[in-house]
Amino acid sequence: QRRVHGGVGKGVTLFFSWFIRRLAHLSLSAVLLIYLIVGMIIFLLPPIPGVPVYVVGGIIVVSKAENLFGFWPAYGLACIAGLIVKLFSVALQQKLIGETLGTNVKIRQMVGVNTISIKAIKRILQTPGFSKAKVAILIGGPDWPVTTLTGILHLSVFQMLLGTLPVIILVIPCVLAGALLLKAHQGHSWQTFASFALAMAGFTQALAMLGAAYFIDKYIEENSEEVKQMEDDSEVLALEKSKEDDQMDAVKELALNWYSAMFPFWVKIMLVITSIVICIDCYLSMLAPSSCWQPFEITDSIQEDLHGNFLNIVKTPGWFVLLTSLEGLACQLIYDRWFKSRLQNISPEFALGFPTLESDNDHDREAITEELL
Repeated sequence: QRRVHGGVGKGVTLFFSWFIRRLAHLSLSAVLLIYLIVGMIIFLLPPIPGVPVYVVGGIIVVSKAENLFGFWPAYGLACIAGLIVKLFSVALQQKLIGETLGTNVKIRQMVGVNTISIKAIKRILQTPGFSKAKVAILIGGPDWPVTTLTGILHLSVFQMLLGTLPVIILVIPCVLAGALLLKAHQGHSWQTFASFALAMAGFTQALAMLGAAYFIDKYIEENSEEVKQMEDDSEVLALEKSKEDDQMDAVKELALNWYSAMFPFWVKIMLVITSIVICIDCYLSMLAPSSCWQPFEITDSIQEDLHGNFLNIVKTPGWFVLLTSLEGLACQLIYDRWFKSRLQNISPEFALGFPTLESDNDHDREAITEELL
């Protein structure tokens, strides 16, 4: 996942660099409208955090508004624009995505609506008005999952927006970093100030994440009985208690036992090689990123700094990272296809009867399973 996010991060940087220059000749009102629309779309993409959206807002809005109002009023306008983008995104994700997905029982099972932690989050978020715990969860959790979860839980949009307002604390340093990047050409000190602002943004986000985890654990500890007595989702409960599903899982576990003779040698080789490649990949992309990518900032130009070709941002080891990421995805698809083919001949009757087979000998159970597979 971290590998993918690294590649996504470079892609986001390239996109925003292109995006900023496409808006250079538009009016301030047009820039604000396009920023609102594009920002909301980006917030809908799970791999992309909110920080780049706020930083770009600091760049494009301040660059347009500074000549009209001055630097600091333009910076204030960019902060307000970033906050509006966030609030609109929260409402959109909750109503159009969360509540729609919430009708699917499998999705609710994946979210874990019957787990203690999700019940605690639900109870905290249902509290009217402001509270430290509510604010910490709304601004400290990942942008996409938290707001989508509020829709699945059918919480009040107004209350969620009210609790999200303190996100301005995270918006302010991110927008400032973008605005200061505009001044980088005036001296190295401006670049230093921009880096410090980004560091402060990361620090405040880390505090928010820790705060969310702290308040969830605290609520569970202080209200354990109340949380345990909260009503379960009956449809999810019925799905989780399905005898057929439980016993089919037991068959899957045996059929996919690494040490079993039933586990193909070619699958083992594929998984081992992929694991080794991923380890090398992670080392390059996380510990030696400068060897993978050309230095490139949001304020840089693809035309001037990458000679007009965005692919020039990738160095030779970077191509290895990208290609092995695709290789890992291909292996995952192959493995999933093999997994399904192994289980397609298991009948529900066998799945239901498997745990009650008279033989308790693992070798006999394996032999029976291999015969039916």
